[in-house]
Formats: sequence, C-alpha cells, structure tokens
Amino acid sequence: MKYSAPKKFGHFNLQSTQSGSAVLERLILLNSCGRKRVLFLEKSRIMKKKTTSAFTLIEILIVVAILALIAAIGVPSIQGAFSRAQDRVKETNVSTIEAAKEQWALLQNLPDGIAVTWENIEPFMAHGVDSLDELNVNDEMITIGNIGTKASY
Repeated sequence: MKYSAPKKFGHFNLQSTQSGSAVLERLILLNSCGRKRVLFLEKSRIMKKKTTSAFTLIEILIVVAILALIAAIGVPSIQGAFSRAQDRVKETNVSTIEAAKEQWALLQNLPDGIAVTWENIEPFMAHGVDSLDELNVNDEMITIGNIGTKASY
C-alpha cells in the first residue's frame, strides 16, 4: 500500500508504505550499473508524547511547606497587631470619656467624687458617639467612673 509518490534523492528513490503497526520505507538504490536494489527499512512509530504542564509532587510539597512557614510567622504577628490595635482603641475611648467628664465638671463647677452618667457627658463626646455601647471593645464595657477617677474597661 503506497501512501505517497516516490521522493527522489539523488540516485535513489524513497517510498513509504504501511504494514501493520510499523511504517516501512522502501529504499530503491541504483548501483553504478543501473541495477535497482530494494531495501526495506522499518521505522517504528514514535507516538508523540502529549506534554502537559503540571507540577511534580515535590514542587507542590515545597510550596505547601513555604506557605506553612509563612503562616507560622504571620499569624502570631497579625494577632499581636490586632491586640495592640484594640488596646489603642480602649486608650482612645478612655481619654475621650475623661475629656468629656472634665468639660462637664468644669461647666457645672462640680467637685471630685460626683457620680457621672452617660446623659451628663453625652453632649461633650466627640466624633458623633451616640451611645455608651459604641465605646465597648470585644464585649468589654467601659466604666465611666466618678469625677476625679479614671474611666476603665
């Protein structure tokens, strides 16, 4: 069974045929006397290996190990930063309450030790704080305290 016309290569012809699972090439050689000599060369079929881009198991394990290392370093520092931020919010809230208590006490001309309620200092609160509940941090409630004592959580 012939698949292609013979290709001429100088003094010989090359023809491809298929036999079973192998491709046979018939090499027709012309010797110096003009006589044909036929050789059959078998070329094994080389299946093209489908190349897929994929990661090896080692590469995946290395990436997982690097991510675990980053998580081990990063999570505690993020938790520490979150805790420090909450502490700063508490300090700011306490100083805001203290400033409002001082302003109310000065305007009312009140001595130390007088009990203070939210209704007393609400008009003196800055930044639109509408209720005492807005000053709570992590379910910790702020205690206003009396005039002359510091507010606390």
